[in-house]
Amino acid sequence: MPTSRFDPIGEALTRHLRALLGRDPQRSDVAIAWSGGADSTALLIAALRALPWEEGAPPLLALHVDHQLRDGSGADAAWCQDTAQALGPGLRLMSLQLPEGPQLAARPGSIEGPARKARYALMGRALRADAPRRPALLTAHHADDNLENLLLALGRGAGLTGLGGIRSAIGLEGLSGAEEDRGIVVGRPLLGLRGGELREALIAIGQRWREDPSNALLDRRRNQLRHQVIPAFLETAQGEAPVFRSLKTLREDRELLEAVVREAFEETRAPTPWYRTGGVALERRRLAALTPLLRRHVVRRALVEAGVEHPPDRASLTRLVEGASRTGIVIEVHGGQVEVEPRLLMVQAGEAGVKAPPTGQVGLEGAPGRATWGEFVLEARLEGVVGRDAWLARCEAAEGGGPGARSLAVLDAGEVEWPLVVRRAGRGERVARFGGGSKALRSLLSDARVARAARPWAAVVCDGGGNVLWVPGVVRTRAALISGDTRELLILSWGPAIADE
Repeated sequence: MPTSRFDPIGEALTRHLRALLGRDPQRSDVAIAWSGGADSTALLIAALRALPWEEGAPPLLALHVDHQLRDGSGADAAWCQDTAQALGPGLRLMSLQLPEGPQLAARPGSIEGPARKARYALMGRALRADAPRRPALLTAHHADDNLENLLLALGRGAGLTGLGGIRSAIGLEGLSGAEEDRGIVVGRPLLGLRGGELREALIAIGQRWREDPSNALLDRRRNQLRHQVIPAFLETAQGEAPVFRSLKTLREDRELLEAVVREAFEETRAPTPWYRTGGVALERRRLAALTPLLRRHVVRRALVEAGVEHPPDRASLTRLVEGASRTGIVIEVHGGQVEVEPRLLMVQAGEAGVKAPPTGQVGLEGAPGRATWGEFVLEARLEGVVGRDAWLARCEAAEGGGPGARSLAVLDAGEVEWPLVVRRAGRGERVARFGGGSKALRSLLSDARVARAARPWAAVVCDGGGNVLWVPGVVRTRAALISGDTRELLILSWGPAIADE
């Protein structure tokens, strides 16, 4: 039997931290986001009671952020300072001021989202600069907050992802937008408890808290729900327990959906192609094999993974997925873009990052020898004609993978003038193909389903007489063909420079 109203709070806190850390927690593991309100004060007191500490060891850290959004916020900060001092040396308070607070307060419309992001970014910077490095930042969100979020999500027309409520844990970088915050987890250990339970625990020990007067303003949607809608709704429901049980069911169903989407995403994801500087690649063939609903969820997951801060809503995402069947188009989304390549769907935050090929040319004086052109290496060596059939078979098997693929060419060494030259394709350049006739290199690249972003990397290998011998990974020309009179083979190989080092 619990002997204190704080026991259930402390047990929830300890259980949550064990799951996050994989071990028994210490005060040095934890920072508490402390506004001075009842919820965060109850969390702070519970942490002081539940987490062991010895004098001389790092204390529990509390972070108080003065948003400077309203009159009286400075008094809250002073109260937290006095209270922290009264709670003893096992607690250390770090008081922070949000520099952009006054500017946020002057903005029209809702500032809840921007203020939240700025607050987490500020706390992230403080935690990174502090020692010891604390892996967990805890907030006091509870079951009532979860119910408010559910109703707000319903009003937005959210799907299961939004209706699943507040997540019990999330990486700080997802809230602050700062990649440097990776490794710090924001935990919400009190989601199974009601706000009334937290206040009753404080009253039982005579602990005061601060009231934010803005929480009573009924011109804010969340406050309307809290003070008017939810009390009336709970009165008409068959008790409070079924309502909060539904919240738990929605959260579990979301976890199941996300597990299915995660598996489909990993099966559909492809390595970022060599000619891109970043982004998330999906194989179009595998993506097309998914059901339309799962396909939409996988593309949304790719947008999030790529760093797109605000993925499109359901209707926009559906249009995006439908449009992604047309090769060559670029679909702009808020904060990023989706480019449809022949084999891949490239998802990127911001503008597309494409590597630029070399602008100059390189020469190869003789065989054996090698020349580096950008990220690729051309190697040349001489061989006797005895094994020419085997070489030709290997050459045929290696061809056609596009400019970035490993490939081979076998030529009549006696028909080649040195030095060899590797250069970019000229504008409108045509190639005399091995099978006869000539064709624009641009058309050959399109026929080979080479992505538009990779086409500038099509390297042209010429001999000293200006004859085009080969476009690696794309086409072998009619120059220096092997015949019955060939006495020596020139073997050319092409591949990534890194792989050859």
